[in-house]
Amino acid sequence: MMIDDCLNHQKLVHELFRCTKKNGVVMISGHGIDLVGELSKMPGLLGASHKNPVSPSTLDKYVAANFNTEEIKRWKNNHAWLRIYKKLYSD
Repeated sequence: MMIDDCLNHQKLVHELFRCTKKNGVVMISGHGIDLVGELSKMPGLLGASHKNPVSPSTLDKYVAANFNTEEIKRWKNNHAWLRIYKKLYSD
């Protein structure tokens, strides 16, 4: 759930896949974009400090373009989202 606090999403995702062995699993989750927008107006509530949210569709496109993976799980609601990828090759 920390991807929303990271300034450079691409660098974070590259590092996750770099450190994962062939056939290993990478799990990435974040806060729902709608929820973060609403809560950012209310100081002190969950989501208020997440200033750099990433949408799951943006992550999907980036991973597909840069890594040889198999998507294992895709899940989203208004509060959070999750992607689980299996790395298919070794660096």
